[in-house]
Amino acid sequence: MRVFVTGATGFIGRHVLLSLAARGAGIEVLARPSSDLSVVDEVHGVVSTGDILSPPSYQEAVSRSDLVIHLASMLKRPWDPAFTSIHVDGTAALASACAVAPRRPPLLVVSSLAALGPTEREAPIEEDRPPSPVSVYGRAKRDAELRAIAFSDDLPVTIVRPPAVYGPWDTSLVRLFRSVKRGVHVAPGNAQMRLSMVQVEDLAEGIIEAGLRGERVRSPHAEDGSGVYCMAGDERPTYGELGALVADAMDVSAPRTIVLPRFASRWAALFSEGLARSLRRSTVLNRDKILEAHSGDWLCSSQKAMDQLSWRPSQSLAEHLRDTAAWYSAHGWL
Repeated sequence: MRVFVTGATGFIGRHVLLSLAARGAGIEVLARPSSDLSVVDEVHGVVSTGDILSPPSYQEAVSRSDLVIHLASMLKRPWDPAFTSIHVDGTAALASACAVAPRRPPLLVVSSLAALGPTEREAPIEEDRPPSPVSVYGRAKRDAELRAIAFSDDLPVTIVRPPAVYGPWDTSLVRLFRSVKRGVHVAPGNAQMRLSMVQVEDLAEGIIEAGLRGERVRSPHAEDGSGVYCMAGDERPTYGELGALVADAMDVSAPRTIVLPRFASRWAALFSEGLARSLRRSTVLNRDKILEAHSGDWLCSSQKAMDQLSWRPSQSLAEHLRDTAAWYSAHGWL
């Protein structure tokens, strides 16, 4: 089996590569010249140097692949003009390259629960609910899905929509761990928001299983959730409860939860985003993320993945958080 992976050097991509290597797969990746290729070297992968928006730079790699996993993304910069082009146009370019390849390898697109949108009640969303994204990120991910789905008459397409992802090498949740370790848990306007979460190594296994033997989108016009999977752990904590779970994982006292008023969290996001724009940097505290946090619960059902792929979380949320805390500590991230 030969697998071509975009976004391979990112947080999720790193774990997908390690899982593929454990299965004995031949691995090729798309990377820019400036990318850190240490994980690619670790799995003895082959590098195609190029750009997701330039299919000639990876057409040959796609043509000799048995599966293509698309993870390339831009995060924490929804204001950047490249944000939409990388997500939407990049997915369309890759799907086109797969469609003209001699063997037309299945295309697995890693999207996001943000493409489906929040739920207004505590019942988890299933894949056949009509998408209703509320954020720039969610709309970009949904548009990217539609670009891939447009090729589904001629190309096997499967989509995975993970919720919040955490685990080793995650540079976002580590901020929560650091804050809780100092005894403070800040909730930006909605401590009662319920979350589905998935551990990154569990997700990596699910992505590969969906790519190898998952259901495919039935047609460009299908609106029945065919070919789409959500994958999440069984627990659905509130954001407020998550602080206590993280404290338990680090064996520290439960933090003091500070709930910022919504107007204050919006002003904080505006300031943070403005600073990031001026410095040409990314920030997780931006208006788009605050909009998501204020829009309801983010819950999804994994029943379809369980039934069709025999996918299951390998451990409980508490156990995974403890392992994540141990990894952060061992690597000096705390």
